[in-house]
Amino acid sequence: MKNWWVYNGKETDKCEKTLQDIQNTKPEWRKVDDNETDGSKVAETFDILDNEELLDAVNSAIYLRRPLLVTGEPGIGKSTLAKSIAKELTDSKPLHWQITSKSVVQDALYSYDAMSRLQDIQMKKNYYELEQKEKADNIDTNIGNYIKLGAIGEAFLSKEPKVVLIDEIDKSDIDLPNDLLHIFEEQEFVIDEIKRNKEGGIKIDGYTIPDDGIVKCQEDFPIIVMTSNGEKDFPPAFLRRCISVDIKLPDDRAKHIEALTKMVKSHFKDEDNSEIQELIEQFVDLKEDGNILSNDQLLNAVFILLNGEQDRDTIAKTLFKNLG
Repeated sequence: MKNWWVYNGKETDKCEKTLQDIQNTKPEWRKVDDNETDGSKVAETFDILDNEELLDAVNSAIYLRRPLLVTGEPGIGKSTLAKSIAKELTDSKPLHWQITSKSVVQDALYSYDAMSRLQDIQMKKNYYELEQKEKADNIDTNIGNYIKLGAIGEAFLSKEPKVVLIDEIDKSDIDLPNDLLHIFEEQEFVIDEIKRNKEGGIKIDGYTIPDDGIVKCQEDFPIIVMTSNGEKDFPPAFLRRCISVDIKLPDDRAKHIEALTKMVKSHFKDEDNSEIQELIEQFVDLKEDGNILSNDQLLNAVFILLNGEQDRDTIAKTLFKNLG
């Protein structure tokens, strides 16, 4: 019977690691730090200046005010590219919109909490009827209090340039990409609730929205990075309005291993040992045999090798599963 890797507090001879030990060795790429505003951790793992093709594509997208469409296999660094651009050019994290099959364009623009506003209006009315004027006056039912900007809405209204990461756009409904590009072409969108009620002078993030509800992009058009795992083809009209770039690892085995070694070292503080190198080579061998593997699988395997209780071959067998 196999032992747990983690000591449960009862049988001390099973394992020296406690749950607290596991928490303290959480993978860097799985940590969520609300205080990290500059994206420095992730930016260090991807040096865009090392890749001229990527750098030229990013520069072209910025100059032409076009979205950058980045394709490549899962885990190769597409999202990290956006974080690196944000770190290099804006010294901040990108605004993130994760696409699912149910995503619609409005999700990225704004949301309106009509139910909360209706409840507050009713509560305010009740207070007035009870002659509790002070409590009623403290409830501000201005429509702007119930509108929350999405990633693109925030980027449009920001007075500073922003990077917007639209992740896995190939998972979207067939109409979403073209609807999205229409917003980028027009560089404006409408908040229907304000237009319908003609409540002008609404303040959102310091920006005054007119009574027609039209939100115009500020002078600095956002840098849009859209990622795709290549799960579906996009129509020519969509591709024509994007700057496209494909991230690939080198075909040459030695260069492939070198690139993966650099990636691993960037995540594990230049950790260097023979077991890690053999794990990388084993990973490349499996890929060359036709297996579809993600770089995330390699990072996970190295992390377990350094922090877990398994040997290299067992880790590879457990984690290097064909994704194809």
